Amino acid sequence: MKKNERGLWATKFGFIMATVGSAIGLGNVWKFPYITGVHGGGAFVVTYLVCICLVGIPVMLAELIIGRSTHQNPEGAIEILASKKSNWKIIGYMGIFTAFIILSYYSVVSGWILSYIGKSILGKFNANQDAAQIASMLATLLQNGTLVIVLHFVFMAITTFIVMFGVHSGIEKASNILMPALFIMLLGLLIYALTIPGSLSALEFIFKPDFSKLTPKAVLEGLGHAFFTLSLGMGAMITYGSYLNHNQRLIPSAFLVALLDTVVALIAGVIIFSIVFTFNLEPDAGPTLIFSTLPSLFSQIPYGNIIAVLFFISLGFAALTSAISIMEVVVSFFIDKFHWTRKKVTISVGFAAFLLGILSALSFNVISEVKLPLGFLFGERPTFFDAFDKIASNILLPLGGLLIAVFVGFKVKKAVFDRELTTSEKKLVPIIKFILRFVAPALIGIVFLYGLNLTHPIFEYLGIE
Repeated sequence: MKKNERGLWATKFGFIMATVGSAIGLGNVWKFPYITGVHGGGAFVVTYLVCICLVGIPVMLAELIIGRSTHQNPEGAIEILASKKSNWKIIGYMGIFTAFIILSYYSVVSGWILSYIGKSILGKFNANQDAAQIASMLATLLQNGTLVIVLHFVFMAITTFIVMFGVHSGIEKASNILMPALFIMLLGLLIYALTIPGSLSALEFIFKPDFSKLTPKAVLEGLGHAFFTLSLGMGAMITYGSYLNHNQRLIPSAFLVALLDTVVALIAGVIIFSIVFTFNLEPDAGPTLIFSTLPSLFSQIPYGNIIAVLFFISLGFAALTSAISIMEVVVSFFIDKFHWTRKKVTISVGFAAFLLGILSALSFNVISEVKLPLGFLFGERPTFFDAFDKIASNILLPLGGLLIAVFVGFKVKKAVFDRELTTSEKKLVPIIKFILRFVAPALIGIVFLYGLNLTHPIFEYLGIE
């Protein structure tokens, strides 16, 4: 298959929007604020930013180099850069498998967001509603297995429809609409947040570091999130890089994507904590912050229902652009490997991921008592949803990122760097290679061990539970 038959990004803007869309997901608007709250605010943010520079940007650059230098999916790209008989191809296969697993349960969670978009549009978060009842809406939703499956199907259908139209007509055009709209909505929410009483406390909490609150566990959490937030370790950046022509400079692109991803996370934090501090609540509500705490607060602030609509649509857009990139990892593999038509592949992948996702959708209701025998890995027997999430997030993603860093750092030839980087960028190659060879693998390895709940002397010494 020739390069131009696969499709290329039509514009630099389109590539940046699509790549930023891949990076910006539920991790930015949901997870970053709540883990920042749990770990004390500003000091955690500083740690996170350092980890983005030490791990996130170098590994993203490694994936983009792999993709653009081969114009192939993750498996095909590794095969070209190594050899057909090389064991390094496991990186590509593992990335494709990881993307498929994540897509199946990510769509289920995104279905919850669709429900909350509907609730906010219908005015369910208003002063006439009981705050406790609003806070319990997620639990009520999760008990309705049929509705959760329907919402999962709708979100998967939307994702499939966009990916089916290809790189330029589908993914790029959707990203060119969704990402600017997301930025505009978040900016509007930020302006509103800065006008309410809790805004000063929120800004101080996020941007004034108190390193006495920083724990070793917080450092590990920041390191892990810096890696996961950029969609690394499953081949998404390899895939998007494979559609990139040579007019785009890779290092500035990686920095820009990381910068925009971080800015969105910080804006989301300011918005959420401004509302939380306005009501003198503690910021460490955890995962329930978005689906329970915030909706009940929306009902108590001026224009709260409008704010709720904008907030959950923003969250939905972030989820959709990430899901698109995750699906494209799998779709590109079958197109490149077997030369199937995009329509056939996309519908097949979407339907298969939907079927697998039903197990996650039912993990909160019909089969909630079904526990898988994986306690030896995670300390307790997980449901299907927890198992898929933990296997992907705690094992496959960090392992994939570690192997990509080592592969590019040690195995990719100098000629590839020379071809893919401009003269000014080449000056940074020794630093990049050092980070990919030694720094990133060591740090990702620590995240990997911690994610497995392994009892390790260094964790005991540092007092990490």
